[in-house]
Amino acid sequence: MQNALFSKDYQYVITAVNNLDTNDFNFRYSGYESYTLEELINHRDSLRKNVSSDKISYYSPSGGIVSFSFDGLEMVYAVDRLAEINLNDIRKLNYQNYSTLNKTINNNEPIYKIIDNFDWFLAFEVDKSYMNDIRDKQNLKIRLRKIDKVINTTVFRIQDYGEKSLLILQTDKFLHDYIDERYVKVDLILNEFSGLKIHKESIVEKDGLIGVYVSDTNKVVRFRPVEIIGENEEYAIVNEGEKINVGSRGRILIEGEYFNTIKIYDNIIVKPENVYDGQILR
Repeated sequence: MQNALFSKDYQYVITAVNNLDTNDFNFRYSGYESYTLEELINHRDSLRKNVSSDKISYYSPSGGIVSFSFDGLEMVYAVDRLAEINLNDIRKLNYQNYSTLNKTINNNEPIYKIIDNFDWFLAFEVDKSYMNDIRDKQNLKIRLRKIDKVINTTVFRIQDYGEKSLLILQTDKFLHDYIDERYVKVDLILNEFSGLKIHKESIVEKDGLIGVYVSDTNKVVRFRPVEIIGENEEYAIVNEGEKINVGSRGRILIEGEYFNTIKIYDNIIVKPENVYDGQILR
């Protein structure tokens, strides 16, 4: 009868249930001989209810977050293996993510999984050159690119492998946004700077000074020196300088001399090779 339920052969189930009290019961339904009439009736009513609603309820012994997504790597990246995984384990494996929602499931196949807490772990392969900025820290900030959120994490484990290191971080933030994802894109934030963010390709050198070209309100191109206080491959963070009034252009000190630098909302020329200081844009 279970097979009939799983295969949705409801006509067979209804017929079988209605015939529970027939004379050939002992022949067709061996295993029910010890049931009382009341138990059989209750069983029949339960089957009828499940058939009519086309669903069967399952209850977890503990609460948690339910996921219907599987990728076959659940045991590879199990929490109890965090102390033994290595760099080879975290390099992207071939896998296929699939969902059981609205799907036909075979016997003994999982239907759902329950995550019993909000902690999750992120494992990274990090170049040795960055480890001096990480090794003595208990906490690190990361940026979750998909949702553009910066969160605090706890350093769970560090393991060196020559020129590379394994870094595992732990957090309890935004698990619901990544519960069905195996590999995620994040930025490790090793240093923080406060200033103005500009594209590095806009930076030029003029008369021995590092700066950018800015189009002012009259569309006249002006060179503005900048002081870089932090950078990565794509962007630089520059000092806003000392300001006399709120919203005014700040001044930066370069080799004993003050220069007016850029300010927020300046129109910075991204391709400086196409302009020159004093040029009027049309």
